[in-house]
Amino acid sequence: MPTNISERNGQAEAMVVGEPAWHRLGTVLEKPATAEEAIKAAHLNWTVIKQPLFAGEVEHHRIPDHYAIVRGDDWGKKKTTVLGIVRAGYKPLQNREAFTFFDPIVGKNAAIYHTAGALGDGERVWIQAKLPDEIRVIGDDITHKYLLLSNSHDGKGMTAMARKDCPLSSTVC
Repeated sequence: MPTNISERNGQAEAMVVGEPAWHRLGTVLEKPATAEEAIKAAHLNWTVIKQPLFAGEVEHHRIPDHYAIVRGDDWGKKKTTVLGIVRAGYKPLQNREAFTFFDPIVGKNAAIYHTAGALGDGERVWIQAKLPDEIRVIGDDITHKYLLLSNSHDGKGMTAMARKDCPLSSTVC
């Protein structure tokens, strides 16, 4: 999978508003989405769970201060997806909690949810909101403004938000 977009049960965990993305994966919505609609359309309505970590061949021993972060939709199944190993102080930020971060600006019509998805097995999730204004650089060279929120479920990164300007001619934004 060259895009690294998470796929589960034959469904890509991604969504986009308007035209399909270059990779043609995920759900395409015709109109802007709410946070709840974005989560459902991108198939991100799952949680992560912090579980104690054990090791051993015959006898299993608890590894102190270490935990596995697993997908809640896999927990208890034969094949459980482990997204990462973390220390005791790590507190997972659920997809729903992360996505509602944009709700105040979207609720004031200051932005619309534009794309969302998961990478790998769900180690990283993102949501991107498109701001209403654009920047005219020179002549017909127009740049759209976006806010991007990414969240890590593997313990290797932190939740981050960035402003992203995207040229109108780009197909990867």
